[in-house]
Parts: sequence; structure tokens; C-alpha cells
Amino acid sequence: MEHTNNYNNRTTSDQLPTQQSFQTQYSSPSNATRPVGSRKRRSSFVPRLTLMVVMFFFILCLIIFIAWLVIHPLDPAIRLNSLYVSNITVSNPQFAANYDIEFTVNNTNKKVNLFVDQVEVIVNYRKGLLSSKILGKRFGIGVLPTKQRIMEFQCMNLTVEFFSTKGTGKLMSGGKDCLVHA
Repeated sequence: MEHTNNYNNRTTSDQLPTQQSFQTQYSSPSNATRPVGSRKRRSSFVPRLTLMVVMFFFILCLIIFIAWLVIHPLDPAIRLNSLYVSNITVSNPQFAANYDIEFTVNNTNKKVNLFVDQVEVIVNYRKGLLSSKILGKRFGIGVLPTKQRIMEFQCMNLTVEFFSTKGTGKLMSGGKDCLVHA
């Protein structure tokens, strides 16, 4: 039995379809109504949108950074002006007294307002707590958004002179600048 190779005897209509003829013959109906360049336009939309969003956030961050450099908020300067202690009573292990404390808070910023809405005063002697009191109440101020920060200031190593006959004491140095920790 003899086998003949029929591949060379095919006509052009018998040959396998080319890619172009395949797309023409077997294209779906939805592809026939779609414009030729629409796929390219749709695929470039997502990267452009992503680039626009990234650029928007980059510009926003740059504006905030420049505003911070221009405004550059500083901590306030706090000074203890006077300290007066009265009605001192000592009963082991209790210590009680009335404290009259006057301090000044100066805003060192030229472009930023400072609002103080609550102050907690703590009086320590060495590492022991003598007294603690919260002054003022929290409340909202203004229409513009504000930044709330908790700041701690310490007036260390104060020299207080006590008068045992009167049961009182007062700050000897006449005032002291305090350290501010924000």
C-alpha cells in the first residue's frame, strides 16, 4: 500500500486560515460594532487616572509641607511667677496645703494662635505627689480646624521658704522659666 502526500496539492481555499481571515470569519458580534481604537483608549484611561491621583496627593503633601515651613509652630514660653503655700498641715503620712500658683504662658508664634482650654497642675516634692488639680474645662473654639496637643511643663528645683510660725511658704527666687515638653 502506497501512501501519497496530499499537502502539496491543496489550493489556496484549502489552506489554513491566516490570523486576519480568522478574525474576519470568527469575530463575535460585539467586536463588529466596537470602534477600532476603543480598546486602546480604555486601556490608557486607568494609568492616566492613577497618575492624576498620585500627582494630586503629591501636590497636596507639598503644599502642606510648605505651609508648615512658613508657619512652623513653636512651643509656648511658660514662666512661674509666684508660688505661695498656706494652711500647711502635716499628719503622718498625710500632707495637705493650699497652693496659690501664678504662671504666665507666652505664645512665641507670630502666625499661629494659642488656646489653652485645660490645665492640670501637679505639685511634687522629690518623687512624691503632694497635690493635683485640673483647672478649666475642655470646650470647642472657633470654626477652623484646630490641632490639639498635650504639653507638659516642669518648673524644677524651686526654692520655697517656709515660715513655721505662720504655716506658710513662698517661692524665693521671684520667678523661674519652666521647661516645656510637647
